[in-house]
Amino acid sequence: MAEAGLTSYRIACFRFQTEKTPEDRRGALEQSVAEACLQWSPQVAIRKGEAVFLEIGRSRNLFTERSMTARLMALGSRFGLQAQVAIENSAAHALAMARHTSEGGPRPGFDSLPLEALESFMNPFQALTPEASRSLRQLLVSVQQLGIRNMGEFCQLPICDFPSRFGKQGAALISRARAAQLVDLTAWPGFHPVEKISEQLDCECENLEALAFVLRGLIDRAMARLRGRNERASVVELELEFENWSTLKELKRNWRIELPVPQGSAAGLLPILKERLDHFFGKNALPAPVRKVFFNVCDTAPGRGAQKNFFSQKEEEAEARDSLIARLAERLGSERVFVAEKQERYLPEKSFVKLTGAQTALKANSRDSSEKGAPEIASRPTRLSSQPELLTKIHKTLIHPDGRRWNTLRWIGPERISGEWFAESSFARDYYRVVSAEGEQLWIFVDPSAAVYLHGFFD
Repeated sequence: MAEAGLTSYRIACFRFQTEKTPEDRRGALEQSVAEACLQWSPQVAIRKGEAVFLEIGRSRNLFTERSMTARLMALGSRFGLQAQVAIENSAAHALAMARHTSEGGPRPGFDSLPLEALESFMNPFQALTPEASRSLRQLLVSVQQLGIRNMGEFCQLPICDFPSRFGKQGAALISRARAAQLVDLTAWPGFHPVEKISEQLDCECENLEALAFVLRGLIDRAMARLRGRNERASVVELELEFENWSTLKELKRNWRIELPVPQGSAAGLLPILKERLDHFFGKNALPAPVRKVFFNVCDTAPGRGAQKNFFSQKEEEAEARDSLIARLAERLGSERVFVAEKQERYLPEKSFVKLTGAQTALKANSRDSSEKGAPEIASRPTRLSSQPELLTKIHKTLIHPDGRRWNTLRWIGPERISGEWFAESSFARDYYRVVSAEGEQLWIFVDPSAAVYLHGFFD
């Protein structure tokens, strides 16, 4: 039982190189990577300037270690980082393996690690102080004089001789190295995401196509961070900084975009930004090359869940629907596009309410659960009239007040819909799906007085 408990924790070390990143951006880059890792594990820690750790033992039913390694490597590519990934039973062991595994080379065993790997076992989450570094170098020299060359030989030394030969630090270090192969005993520092998500990139974009390529990378990073927080973007800001040409009056231009429906993926948000830029610049080229792009998430809404459902396509379908609604609102105007939310009313024209983008976000998480177990009803038209329209019926022909005519071929039904007997709006209707010779399918109802009404169309 104890052995099972020891091996239940698995620590992934995502080690990256930031030498090519400007020094003032390194801290923000580490934060961004750590926030993105929250989508796989709530336990995340940072070693400043070098690595991000995440505990994945409790996610083993969702991700294999091989798939987690692939996901972390893909995350590194997304942020433009060269990375190594190692998964072991402790943060110190994982850091040592990530440091001493060559790119594309075989993975070394613990026993074959060089003695320099001892630095990882001092404190995997924090760089050594100058005094601790001097003590470690002295310890390494003393151990090497005994003919010890790797971690396997080091851990076989009798621990009882360490205090007298190497002091308390040496005794503590060999204890940590031995224990790190089995369990993580190091206290993890807390990690708290920054309040505002902001991404920026230096570039040289001379046209909208090149700018869209750069934007996709920035949005992809921001969306990865939002997924770690289980949030979606509801208000975003885009700022472009142009080259200092004499013909330009303003070197910076920015757009604040309130999304009608919150977005959680680059595939959904990028077309919206492209349409905004196309509308602003028209068919003309950019007024000058863009040298810097800033993308900020100003406000967020609750997400659909940090973990992906592998057995359903509903998440992808919902993202595609949200993107379509937002693009329609961007092109037609937010006042002309809305989302219909069902409510418990039998009267068809009153069976839904119009939702704004913010209200849609609050309903998103509860929609799937509320629809489970709901009774099946007959199909409904894709276009529903706000109010029923009275038709004139002459034999098999239906005539609209505006002159349109439909020669009916088949009446499918009826479906009786009635209710609200307790109110003045009580009703009783027999609905039919009517197939016409003109190719249109109508949603028709007949009331108790035998009057015929048009209420919608099936597309």
